[in-house]
Amino acid sequence: LGMDFAGEVAALGAGITEFAVGDRVFGSAPRGAHAEYLVVRAAGPVLRTPPGLSDEDAAALPFGGNSALAFVRDIAVVRPGQRVLIIGASGGVGSFAVQHARRLGAEVTAVVSAGNMEFVRGLGAARALDYARGPYLEDGAGYDVVLDTLGVTTFATARRALAPTGRYVPVTARV
Repeated sequence: LGMDFAGEVAALGAGITEFAVGDRVFGSAPRGAHAEYLVVRAAGPVLRTPPGLSDEDAAALPFGGNSALAFVRDIAVVRPGQRVLIIGASGGVGSFAVQHARRLGAEVTAVVSAGNMEFVRGLGAARALDYARGPYLEDGAGYDVVLDTLGVTTFATARRALAPTGRYVPVTARV
């Protein structure tokens, strides 16, 4: 159950020099991480937790950050200068998607609740739209990518906001 973890190193295997007992660490354990104690490879997906970051916040990083990176970089293939609309931009995957898209040089428009507009602007969104204040999938908006992290759209509803060669990328499957 669960793949992401954060905590304190309790013991080390022979020859491990990358970490010390007492180090705060976080990472991902593909075979499950819901346990009081967990054995992970020092060379695996585990890092020291940055100062000031709680275990709860650190444990949230691997899934959201890696998922967003895969969808933004590898599936949507975001490039510098592209216009990207991210639906659900303040969530676990969406907040990382905003940052990854900005790092790749895209102009990001974030769709969020009114209370999260400043948060996503702080992450790098050029524009923030309140999903409750009207249609955010405007005809002819010309987005190069529409990334839906919530599963609230379909290609049929998103296509009018896409540029002629734009890509619709749903993070979740709608049934």
